[in-house]
Amino acid sequence: MHYFYLTILFVSISVVVSTGGDWQWSHPVPPGNVLHTVHVFYSLHILAMGDAGIMMQSSDFGQYWQPHYDKNITKNIYGSHFFNRLKGILIGEDGMIALTKDGGNSWQPVNSGIKETLHDVMFNDSNYGIAVGINGVIIQTDNGGTTWNRIKIPNNNTLYSVHALNRSSFIAVGDSGTIISTQKFGKTWKINQHTETGNLNSVFFVSRSKGFISGDKGLLLTTENGGVSWSKRTVGMERNLYEIYFCDSRTGYIAGAGGIIVTTTDGGKSWHNKFATNVKDNYAAHALSSQYVCLAGDAGRLTVTIKNKAGIGYRSKMNKIVF
Repeated sequence: MHYFYLTILFVSISVVVSTGGDWQWSHPVPPGNVLHTVHVFYSLHILAMGDAGIMMQSSDFGQYWQPHYDKNITKNIYGSHFFNRLKGILIGEDGMIALTKDGGNSWQPVNSGIKETLHDVMFNDSNYGIAVGINGVIIQTDNGGTTWNRIKIPNNNTLYSVHALNRSSFIAVGDSGTIISTQKFGKTWKINQHTETGNLNSVFFVSRSKGFISGDKGLLLTTENGGVSWSKRTVGMERNLYEIYFCDSRTGYIAGAGGIIVTTTDGGKSWHNKFATNVKDNYAAHALSSQYVCLAGDAGRLTVTIKNKAGIGYRSKMNKIVF
């Protein structure tokens, strides 16, 4: 994922909202550092991470935040993957990789074998994973991230996102319309031929056959055959679209420029625009379930919206940071 300035935006989506006024910025925290990746866990614990190793933790779904630094993590964090509430991995600047076994309270660096910056990481089980980054770098692990091997690919375009289709198949996307795929556990990759030349920022599959790619200028690609072919449409007012995330096979979100949030509740047949007030850009998205969605955007702003007692619309909540 290649996201640069961020807000964390938490949404309870029990009801459908379609107007920009339903989203309100409520607090200018976390402070300072840009955040690039966020996870929401079933305990309502949230962990967000970003530049210079900053980690922001909340144990109550964003009511209070506590900044955290690990002495072993001083470079920019760009992506992460969690196997469960305790075990996870982060990736980032200059090939940085680190593992945690305590929910992100402490991290143990491991040797990635590369110096290129990594943008995204994805595992299809507790052992096998792929990380991608600048200049077409791909590395793979078969032991949960303890050791990594570099893989040669057909081009050197920067890769921003990778997603697993099943245990052996992955698709990665990036600069200049790059789509590459593997069906051999990442050992060999092939270029998927298509006509798009713009940047592709995120890929997400809701099943082995059905997937989506979001890109610049409102580009949205859809496949129904596992990436063999893609159909094109433009959504999100032609704004740049970044991370795409589905809670289930029907409910999905795309974080975009200008504070836009592009949503679907019918599996991608139709898409609708919503906005976060006073948020310049949204870059990342993650979900606990279909009721709790987290969007990340610019300038360290923090917004929480929840369903009100009347069951219509949303209301903003002020969040507090604890040092």
